[in-house]
Formats: sequence, C-alpha cells, structure tokens
Amino acid sequence: MVLKMSKKVVLLFFAILVLNKFQAQITEYRKFQLDSITTNIPKEIRKNFDLVHAHLDSLGKNDEEKVWMFYGYIGTYFIYDKKRSKDNKALDYSTELTTQKASGVCRDFSKVFEIFCKKSKIPCMEIGGKSKMNIFKKIGRLIHFQSLKTDHIWNIVKFNNEWKLMDPTWSGINKIEKIVTLVEKKSKNKSAKVKSYEKKITLVKSVSRKYYDPTPEFMLKTHVPIHPAFVLMDSVPKFRKALKRNKKKLEFIKDYEFESKLDSIFNSKYPSFNKIFIFEASNYSKVDIAYYQYKYELALPLLKSTKYKPKTIEFYKDSKKHLEDLNLYIYENLGRKYSYEYEKCLAEIEKRRLKLVKLKEREKLVKKK
Repeated sequence: MVLKMSKKVVLLFFAILVLNKFQAQITEYRKFQLDSITTNIPKEIRKNFDLVHAHLDSLGKNDEEKVWMFYGYIGTYFIYDKKRSKDNKALDYSTELTTQKASGVCRDFSKVFEIFCKKSKIPCMEIGGKSKMNIFKKIGRLIHFQSLKTDHIWNIVKFNNEWKLMDPTWSGINKIEKIVTLVEKKSKNKSAKVKSYEKKITLVKSVSRKYYDPTPEFMLKTHVPIHPAFVLMDSVPKFRKALKRNKKKLEFIKDYEFESKLDSIFNSKYPSFNKIFIFEASNYSKVDIAYYQYKYELALPLLKSTKYKPKTIEFYKDSKKHLEDLNLYIYENLGRKYSYEYEKCLAEIEKRRLKLVKLKEREKLVKKK
C-alpha cells in the first residue's frame, strides 16, 4: 500500500513539473495575440506610463506574458535619440517623460522596462556595462569625452524562477502583419433586409527579439556587465577581455554562484547600493558605480513634470523621505556620505514644495472670490 502511494506521489510530482513547463511556454499563436495587444494600445493612453502599464498588466495571464508585452511595447513605440546620446549635459528622463516623448536612450528604455516589471511585482534590475563598439563609435565617444569602459545599460529579469537577460534598446519593429475582417455597416435604413459589410484592417507589429532572453554565451558576444553575477555564467571571463574574439578568454572566476548573488542583491532594500553589488562591481570592472547611481536618484525628483503626471506636494514629501532613507542606507552599508549633493537636493525639493503650496493657497483664494 505504501509502495503504491509512493508511486502515485512520484507520478503526481512529474505531472506537476511537466504542467509547469508547459504553462511557462508561450505558444506562437499566443505570442501573436500579445503582439496584437501591444500594437493596438488605445491612442488616448499610449503615452501615459501608468495607464499603459495597467492595460498590459491586466491582459497578461502570467509574468512571462507581461514581460513579453513590456519588451514589445518599448520596441514598437520608442525611438532611439541619437542626438541626446551624444550630449553629456542632457538631463535624465523620468519613466513618465520617456513614455510621453516615446524616445530616449538606453538608460531611459531600460528604466521603463524595469519599473513596468516592478509594478507587476516581477524582479528586475538595470545592468550597466560595455557593448561591442566599432571604431567609428569609439572615435565618436572619445570626441564627446565619453567613457569607453561603460557605454550601455540593459536589464535582467526573473520569471519562471529563472533570471533572464533583456536589452529592450536593441529592439525595433521587424514585421508588420495585416488582419482583414468584415464588419457589418450601420445602415440608416432600419427596414433594409440586405446587410452590407466593410473591410476592417488591424495591424500587428512584431519586434526583433534577438536580445529577448538570449543565452548568456550569445549575450556575452556584445554585452559585458560591470558585475560578474549579471553574466549569468558559472565561469566568468575578465571584464577587459570578455569581448575579444579569441576563444581563450582569460577567466576572472570559476564556479561562481551567480544565482545566489543575484537573489541577495535584488532582495536588499536598495539593490543598486547593495554592498555585494557595489564592491564586487568595483573589483570586477574597476567601475565605482555608487556615485553615478546616487546622482541619478538625486536628479529624479527635480526632473521636468509631465502632462500625465504633474508634480504634487505629496510627491515632494515622498521624494524627500526616500532620499533621507537612501542616504542613511548608503552610510550604514557603504560607509559613504554625499553631504553637499544631498543637502543641495533637499533644499531644492523643499523650495519647489513651498512654491507649490503657495500656488495652491492662491488658487483656493481665487475660488472663494
């Protein structure tokens, strides 16, 4: 009896495994449906970050489908801003501004993808690093006084219990299909017996997915992250030698447990300022990313307001609280203080908050009159 029961348990276990594997795969027909959803997002919400996310999130049946659509949305609607990529003084974009403009650079696209995922409670992070550059791009970056060590940002996301690599910037529309359906015409003559129909054409745009969940080996041909865990391999090549053509790439580390490292980094309060992330990145690529990440965090509350999400008094209060918590976290975990930049940013936030308070008070007085 015990033996029979154990066989049933084993069979049930394998059945669950097979079922989970089946559920994790999106069929070709379903992919076409998901591409149709992203192509035909209602025009009135297409440039509104929060409404686009809510729309796609509600129509995705699981994390994998949602990630598919988030990636497809960026590839379908966003245009890379080459002029801005060469401007060292260009201000950062908020996710709302990137969506409203439907243009930006790699940092903007990867941030939209990251926040889309996080709003759907899907683990996701940005990855900074270097990409494969031809001689003309290298010369261009040198002319504009830009680093050759780090020039690109992409993403890592976790679904189906696995970390996946994604580069939504290296995407774009590669196929457009037309679906023709017959729709009954509305006749003014209600007594008419013969019905008439008209053709309705629906477009479905599919994006290039060469860099949607590629193998780590394929990704490493063109992308090298500043942190070894984001290579997603047990054997990690040296940062400076990773893009070399020769097969004998010098190893940085063997038997590297990247999954546990990634889980540890992501599960911390501020992954981008996690001690493992900052110190191991510095050791691997010689890039001290903490200060650059911190400058980005300071810039966000002061970015231009958008049509769909204007700045509020509560926004400035929340931003101030966030920076206070972040500053304390950085000091306790990294032992660093950025006093001058921090105080300057808080003063500007408070200045803008008070200005908005006065504006609201004036508006109330006008209404009373």
